[in-house]
Amino acid sequence: MRNKTSRYALTATVLSAILVAVVIVFAVREKSPPPMGPLEAVYIAVSQKLADPESARFRNVTKVDDTYCGEVASTDESGEYSSFRQFMVRKTESKKFGLVVSFLDEHIEIFCR
Repeated sequence: MRNKTSRYALTATVLSAILVAVVIVFAVREKSPPPMGPLEAVYIAVSQKLADPESARFRNVTKVDDTYCGEVASTDESGEYSSFRQFMVRKTESKKFGLVVSFLDEHIEIFCR
């Protein structure tokens, strides 16, 4: 009788562990963000450099070789939209730093023409 009881206890423990593992896997999958496309990553990188990232408006975004070029406008401190200004975004050589965003005319002239 004792062997039967310990077998049931072992089976219940194993099934409980499996159930907990399944719940954890689904919980982790639920919280993982969906993979980000390159254009979405560009928009986020540029927006983070603006005074009001939520107000960013993009236009004329194109890919030139390994660089994304475009124009962005956003609201300033008074809530008014600025005029569109050019930007460029490139991946860095090092994965540590990710993307480089520049609004400098010199960089745009080199990488976006």
